[in-house]
Amino acid sequence: MRLLSYLYRNEMKENGVHVLGILLILIICACKEHGNPREETVVIQSRTNLVWPLGYSPIAQHSGTFINKADGIEYIYFSEPETKRVLDILTLDGEVKWHVPLNALKSLNEKVEGIQVLSPDSIVVVSMYTNHLYCFNSKGEVWKYVDLNPLLEKLGGGSHELFAPSFGGHYYKNDTLLFLGTSRKEFKKEPTWEEIDLIRKSYNYANEASQFFRFANIFSDNIQIDSGLDGYTAKYLCGADSMALGAFQYLFKKGALIRFSEHSSQFHKVDTRTLQVTDTISAISQHSEVGCEPLSVDFKNFESGAIVETRETQGCMVQMVHDRYQNLYYLSVKHDVRNRKDLDDVRAGRGPWSLMVYNSNLELVNEILMPEQTYAPENLLVCKQGLLISTNRREYETYEYDKAKYELFEVVLTASTSN
Repeated sequence: MRLLSYLYRNEMKENGVHVLGILLILIICACKEHGNPREETVVIQSRTNLVWPLGYSPIAQHSGTFINKADGIEYIYFSEPETKRVLDILTLDGEVKWHVPLNALKSLNEKVEGIQVLSPDSIVVVSMYTNHLYCFNSKGEVWKYVDLNPLLEKLGGGSHELFAPSFGGHYYKNDTLLFLGTSRKEFKKEPTWEEIDLIRKSYNYANEASQFFRFANIFSDNIQIDSGLDGYTAKYLCGADSMALGAFQYLFKKGALIRFSEHSSQFHKVDTRTLQVTDTISAISQHSEVGCEPLSVDFKNFESGAIVETRETQGCMVQMVHDRYQNLYYLSVKHDVRNRKDLDDVRAGRGPWSLMVYNSNLELVNEILMPEQTYAPENLLVCKQGLLISTNRREYETYEYDKAKYELFEVVLTASTSN
């Protein structure tokens, strides 16, 4: 089933490029609060360029930040689990505090779906396709292994597959993990490209069978599992009969899950306790239509390269991160470039994009137009000092394969009430 799994995922792993300092001071329109007009001003100011010579260029799915409870310090981590099989934990000034070998993944013959660092000695790795969970310590030793398949089988519905979010992390709170996943039909023989009817049925089944799986007490010997939001992909993302491009983007914040898709101009807020959609928010850009057109599961779409063309040229939501220090959300939105005369120069994320800023109530504060071929819309990280945006992308001329390169922006939100 790996052919179908690969097609269903349609993951876009892009990296990002050169650094250009900018100062954007944006004045937001006045709004009413308790009868008094209030003006909000968002200032995004470039502070410094950061370059870490790691020997690899990490993607957002294998990067993140965490606060180490042992010393109260916030660290950033980068990983290259496929070829280098390492994970580095650094301070923001570039000092490598832990260099963690992940060689065990090679001997286990596992590919990595997601990585999340909870502490230097609690590095949670979830495998791709096989639904295995590993906990590494800072020496690269596996101190806990869990096969999640027997738990999933208790739910019925055939074989299951879990998907970590494409941009890092899988919900962790009180020893709890939360994944989007789906059930899959088992075939006696893997269908070929010519058996498009079988492939179409597989997509249809997977979209309708998608749901969220919650695993509680993962570090104990009594892991609990439940699920909810049945048919999420078919109901909220692209329908039952379409290919779910970028269907695995989500983030977590204080009991809520924010879920979105490249197909839609809306994102959804989900209560992680009830696993029910509680709010739907429109992402309306001043500069572009938002939402890729769903593609039917037809052989012509595979043969013509329509999947790649759709993702490279149409406007869509790319990544959302939460700033716990400012209590803001940053959403990157790639612009539609189909009408550009220089289409070949701006496709595949090399064109313009917006950074949309939302407040704690998920109300749009401002939309910041970002320069072309400078920053990576799919590689944002938040730290105490501000917002990190990658400047190292394969599609850019300044790409360096052996470095992590970011620009650090200071984000200031001020509010003043006029008399």
